Amino acid sequence: MFQEMKYNSRRWINFLLLGFTLQSWLPLSAQKIGLFTQVSGSYLNQTDEASRFTYANEFSLRTALGVNIGKYWTVAAKYQQVFYQQYTSPYYRASVAGPFVRFGGLIGEHRFGVFLESGLMFGNYCTCQKFLYLANKEPGLVYLSWGGGAEYRLGRGIFLEASVVGHNILNYPGPRYAYITYLVGFNFRLRPSSLR
Repeated sequence: MFQEMKYNSRRWINFLLLGFTLQSWLPLSAQKIGLFTQVSGSYLNQTDEASRFTYANEFSLRTALGVNIGKYWTVAAKYQQVFYQQYTSPYYRASVAGPFVRFGGLIGEHRFGVFLESGLMFGNYCTCQKFLYLANKEPGLVYLSWGGGAEYRLGRGIFLEASVVGHNILNYPGPRYAYITYLVGFNFRLRPSSLR
């Protein structure tokens, strides 16, 4: 698992470096478009409370890169890597990726804000087993992504955010349930000062 995480961490770092590089080239004129970069993660442990037996662990990392349009809209693409383990098996790796739209922003002149997001995702993480709601890999899945959250401005263009994002599988014929993640992370935005 850790070798896979080390390999994939290079992808995430390159993705974030691309975002920061693009942000540094963005001219801060009177334009209405800014850049958006995000990194967040989650950890889930499913344990039977009676026996204290852990039957699933899940760790995910999400990165996103996009553009802010005006004060309230963001159009971006995300890549979410999921590492999961069932019972005592080794960790498996799956992914979900695709475009999404976010609406929201800071409330008035305060540091606190809320947002909603929705998108169409593609991946291979299948939450489609009936027994104990365990996941597996199934190629070619399409998801409707939905969610929302809150953010707190830490400084100029730096935000701490917490969100809940669900992914409903659209094209799997058998039993399935929504893949929901509770994410905590940071987003970075570079916009003209009139739009902050």
